[in-house]
Amino acid sequence: MLSVTLTSLALLKARFDLEKRDIVDAFICFAEVCLFNHSPNRFSPEELKDWLINDFGLDLPLPTVKLFLSRMCKRRIVKRDNKLYLVVKIKCQPQEFKKNQAELEAHYRAVVLNLKDYTRDELGQDLTEADCESGLLNYIDEYSIECVASFTSGTTVPIRGSQPLHWRFIVSRFANHISSKKPDLFRYFVTVLTGRMLVNALLASDLSGLGAKFRDTAIYIDTPLILQTLGVVGKEIKAYTREILHLFKDAGAQLKIFSHTLEETDHVLRNAERYLEMPSGGHGNVIVALRDAGMSPSDVALIRARIKNLLDDEGIQIKKTPSYVEKYQIDEVALEKEMEAVGLQYRSEIAKKADVNSVRSAYVLRAGSSPERVEESRALVLTNNAALARAAYAYGRGYHEFKNVSPVITDFSLTNIVWVKSPLKNPNVPMHLLLAHCYSILKPSEQLWNKFLAELDKLRNDKTITPEQHQYLRYELRVRDELMNLTLGDEEEVSEQIVLQILAQHEQEITRPLMDQLNQVGTDHQKALQRLTVSESKVSNVEHNIRRLAHLVPAVVRAALIIIAIFFLVYSYRPFFEPPTASIFWRVLSGILGLLLIALNIAHHISGFRIIDPVNRLSSLLEAYLLKKLQKALGLNNEEVYKRINSDNQ
Repeated sequence: MLSVTLTSLALLKARFDLEKRDIVDAFICFAEVCLFNHSPNRFSPEELKDWLINDFGLDLPLPTVKLFLSRMCKRRIVKRDNKLYLVVKIKCQPQEFKKNQAELEAHYRAVVLNLKDYTRDELGQDLTEADCESGLLNYIDEYSIECVASFTSGTTVPIRGSQPLHWRFIVSRFANHISSKKPDLFRYFVTVLTGRMLVNALLASDLSGLGAKFRDTAIYIDTPLILQTLGVVGKEIKAYTREILHLFKDAGAQLKIFSHTLEETDHVLRNAERYLEMPSGGHGNVIVALRDAGMSPSDVALIRARIKNLLDDEGIQIKKTPSYVEKYQIDEVALEKEMEAVGLQYRSEIAKKADVNSVRSAYVLRAGSSPERVEESRALVLTNNAALARAAYAYGRGYHEFKNVSPVITDFSLTNIVWVKSPLKNPNVPMHLLLAHCYSILKPSEQLWNKFLAELDKLRNDKTITPEQHQYLRYELRVRDELMNLTLGDEEEVSEQIVLQILAQHEQEITRPLMDQLNQVGTDHQKALQRLTVSESKVSNVEHNIRRLAHLVPAVVRAALIIIAIFFLVYSYRPFFEPPTASIFWRVLSGILGLLLIALNIAHHISGFRIIDPVNRLSSLLEAYLLKKLQKALGLNNEEVYKRINSDNQ
């Protein structure tokens, strides 16, 4: 039955695209197929209502079913017989309709099976097909119009079956995945959502007012949506927010912001600017989004300086917050109790007071009027906080001015109400809305993150983790994604084991700076060794050349001395061969050399003295002297070289 419901929503969107009229015309074919399937002689509106539930899984209000029958009578599909109806002629093509239904059923099966596989492979959750179907239906049913009395006559999507654990996160994660990886499945998903938004219109107590335009309606935008419009929480969210604001303007609404909301926005941005200057400051959604986008404090300062111009560019006027008027003063204490009852939690008292002030201001601006429809309301506070809308709606039920239209409405509810007025003109709104919804669900809630931080602080105080690990887990953006994957968005799942599991997954990241430093030291050391080796090689070559040069000079000197010694030795024997007429000088010199040679021979025989020894000693001293001078001239000063040279020569 769940598959029938979701397939019917997709089929409704397909019929609407085909008819290109209004939602009632698109639904008439569903009624005709019911009549074709059951072939009644006569039938009542109540019976047709039951057939729509059984055949298509859609539970429509009885006034809506009667509207279908009224239009079918005009087209002579049926005719009235007292309080019953007779079939005249079925004009649609039931077989073609069922063929389209079968095709969409196949798409639905593909989505369910892919969701099952994705949940098992990526999230470690083994869900049954029934769990997946129930999760999809519950997810689609979230897209309902809340806190508007004229849209509370029931639900067109009856919830059946059990809800799989954490279905909101699981389906959002899956939808976000297929939006980029499997566009065909995503288009089907968007088609189902579009059908859901179309069928929401059938809950209106007065369907004739669906095409109504705004009449002097001012929409006062809440701080979170203003931040989205300014682009400080992501480009995708900014695109979605701008699109729906333009949708409201096209429908005739005036976009405004209270002066106290502007002050709150500036306060948020000022804090963000301050925290961004600290490498590990702040952890709110705005800070996280700014860091994720790579924005600097100067970027935020520029936004603050130009905020009025930026709002003016979007057509948003600044309205001074109304003064307190006793006649229209609300019970702020009672409103705060309703806010606590729905589980609203605020990071600061400033944000809480700003929300109360917005509700009070809307009451003052309505000045006692009690609009029947959203389009007739003088003042609406637009928020993305469904809990705030529910609290304001619960409080307003006791007041004439708020009985039918709450002072606070969610961006989805108002978008749905306005979009059905001209869906063909804005066909991409459902897709952008789906992506924005996924984005918000995939981020940790305030409660989830605070519980994680509490566990983190506890582990640090117990010295289970180091201060460095604590700081990393607190401010690393990827930790948030890991937290959502492990807890599936459920704060009850946060525990010491979850924190340690995330720590284990990121341990390498935490130690990476030290490892990088160590690796850099090793790299530098290796490069230094390589440079040293090259330098030593060069020095060795230089030393080798120096030694050759230093050795060459003494060798030449020694050779010269030896030649001279040989010359004198030979010359010493000259007296024996020269004639007596030779010069007295040469005769005396030859005699002296001869006597010296005889003395050297006697010394050699007595003490082992060799004439070559003083020559070698002189060469060694000369070589060392020259080597020292050359090294000094070239900037080399190596005592070991002298030692090696001396040892080589000894």
